[in-house]
Amino acid sequence: MNNKMHFAELDGLRGYAALTVFFSHFIGFIKETPLINSLQASPIRFFWNGEAAVNLFFVLSGFVLSLSLLNKRKSYLEFVFSRFFRIYPAYYFSIIVPLLCIFIFIPQNLTGLSIWANSFWHEKINFSELVQHLILVGKPHSRLINPVIWSLAIEMKMSLFMPFFIGLLHKQSLQIQLITLVFAYILGCTIGFFYFLPQFFLGGLLALHLNKIIDFIQYKSNALALLILIVSLVLYSNKYFAPII
Repeated sequence: MNNKMHFAELDGLRGYAALTVFFSHFIGFIKETPLINSLQASPIRFFWNGEAAVNLFFVLSGFVLSLSLLNKRKSYLEFVFSRFFRIYPAYYFSIIVPLLCIFIFIPQNLTGLSIWANSFWHEKINFSELVQHLILVGKPHSRLINPVIWSLAIEMKMSLFMPFFIGLLHKQSLQIQLITLVFAYILGCTIGFFYFLPQFFLGGLLALHLNKIIDFIQYKSNALALLILIVSLVLYSNKYFAPII
């Protein structure tokens, strides 16, 4: 594989997922009304289904991380250090700014906003919680400071795990890999630490079989490609097929 592989399509998917999460949070701040509740239950929720977008982000992360491991052949420590410096600087910025805001502004009974919007910044931050936030890979109570940082904690945890997954499975048969994916799904459903493991595993398997997937798609008809797209869109927002938030 080419070390400089770049997929513009993935940039588009990331952009879509980021906008979806943004709109999900925006709508989440609006006070609940019959209209808002109806929209939340409608098919157009596809455009602000933040839960599905987060799952998509994690599959993409598993895919990209696995490609990086397969192409660059970094040592475990090199990989972990690169992930650390990619995630932690932005992460610390994302908690320092809200911490400053907490001292300036404490929301009290924001009647124009939703119950969810009124649930932040009311609890005191003790030393233990501050440490959990600083190390990130623990289990920080994200609503105390920045409610969205939990996904970065998942990214870092899975970054520590993915090199072992790729190292063990990249030469195994497809049957063994699929059995491992099923096992990851079971772990995700039963053990909190592995809740999002299936999504990262799925992304990793897509990376392992990337060339075969490309060959398969290139030699198939447009009708089959359209069918795959439709099935993918149906599965995308179906919470019964993968653990979600």
